[in-house]
Amino acid sequence: DLQVASLNGRLDGFQVKWSRFSGTVTFRDLIVPRNGGLSWIAQLADGWRRLRKSNAGRRVVTHFVTNDSPSNRDVLPGTDTSDPPRHFAAFIAECWIPLTLSGEGKNEPRFRRWQPAWKALVDSSGLSPEEFDAFARDCRLDFLQTLAEALPPTSDSPLRARGSQTSREDLDALNGAVFRLVA
Repeated sequence: DLQVASLNGRLDGFQVKWSRFSGTVTFRDLIVPRNGGLSWIAQLADGWRRLRKSNAGRRVVTHFVTNDSPSNRDVLPGTDTSDPPRHFAAFIAECWIPLTLSGEGKNEPRFRRWQPAWKALVDSSGLSPEEFDAFARDCRLDFLQTLAEALPPTSDSPLRARGSQTSREDLDALNGAVFRLVA
């Protein structure tokens, strides 16, 4: 949906899924193909692969951005009924974030319970297991995002950090650019 290149050799690609009234995203939403196309994880993986190919020398980080929250009502594939919680929100907190941000090994005991879910992501992504591990280190699942206008004036958000006038001007310029591109 949107790409941002920075001077430090990084390119961030953003796929935005926004709901008028925020809800939940299930694990199934992430891995099941949509309307005869790719699943969301496959779309992210494909974008990551293409951006890396066309931007050699840059670190490519993909973002799935949504105002929705990860579900705490679904049950992930292969999870043990005697070892709750087994939902997507727990997977994100206990597996995805620690593995993708810290680079810890998937074979550590605390991650073993999530291996069937991890495998389902790999299978749905269209990447080899090795490629998927590299992709996952540079893939952010950004849930519960808010619009800048919805942030309270005392928020410590980076959007408010440089002063409201400069931030407002930057946000207005970005909004204008996005609307021109879409039109």
